[in-house]
Amino acid sequence: MMQQQQPTHLEQTINDGVIKRTPMSEGYILMTQRGVFYYNFDGVLHRTDGPAAEYVARGRCVARREWHVQGKLHRVDAPAVEYADGTWAYWVDGERHCETGPAVVYPNGDRGWYSHGRYMTEAAFVEMLKIEQETREFFSQNA
Repeated sequence: MMQQQQPTHLEQTINDGVIKRTPMSEGYILMTQRGVFYYNFDGVLHRTDGPAAEYVARGRCVARREWHVQGKLHRVDAPAVEYADGTWAYWVDGERHCETGPAVVYPNGDRGWYSHGRYMTEAAFVEMLKIEQETREFFSQNA
């Protein structure tokens, strides 16, 4: 028996019922009961000047914001995913990643460190930063 393919985000959004479709220079905006979504002309989530997806809870308040570039979660220097409960997560090129601290922070204070999609302990993260700093110093002194 052939396995049925999961619908793409765009197909699921259309299936949810489009309330309004607005063309724009990079693609179009779809407004549904689930939220507001920005797609490029290839049909993937994409926006360079704000969140590409804003999901709503019970049709009223924003529950989650996501920044996407060419269909991948991506935002430099700020979280790519923000939840209404205060959780936030950094993503770069579709991978959890933050070079300056935890990539995920939860409202209860729990944190997670990631580098290019790989989870690491806080101690391993600090050690990685130390090695990177020493490497930069070595090459700047020997340039």
